[in-house]
Amino acid sequence: MPQISKKALDRKTFNQVYDRFLRTVLDLERGTKGRSFLGELFTPTERVMLAKRLSILFLLSDGTSIYKIQHILNVSPSTVARMAKSMDRGGYAGVAKIIRSKKCQDLFWKEMEEALRFGMPSMGKDRWKWFNELYPASSVSKKPYDSS
Repeated sequence: MPQISKKALDRKTFNQVYDRFLRTVLDLERGTKGRSFLGELFTPTERVMLAKRLSILFLLSDGTSIYKIQHILNVSPSTVARMAKSMDRGGYAGVAKIIRSKKCQDLFWKEMEEALRFGMPSMGKDRWKWFNELYPASSVSKKPYDSS
């Protein structure tokens, strides 16, 4: 769990530090430079936490049930429910706008498929049926269980 110092920054200093952080992150290139920077800056726990939060938002915006999200990502139902409630009330509006773009959605589902499969071959025609129900095959160029 990330730790925050008990010695709070004054508002002006915090804004300056946060603005510097944002400018630095936004100036990163995609690929190894950005991956290296964030890998060095965040602990493994922080990276997992942020990746899971973003994945929860992707899945919620796609209409995936809390139950399925908790099992896919190994998170508690209360975490997913809290984020769903916040999203329903207009929270994460900026993130939601970005992740609802077709390009972003397609990339997410492609990477999710790769992460879930770990390069494993199909073991029967219905092995990936649950995944195709989450992300209909009509939006994917090939089905996860299709080896061609």
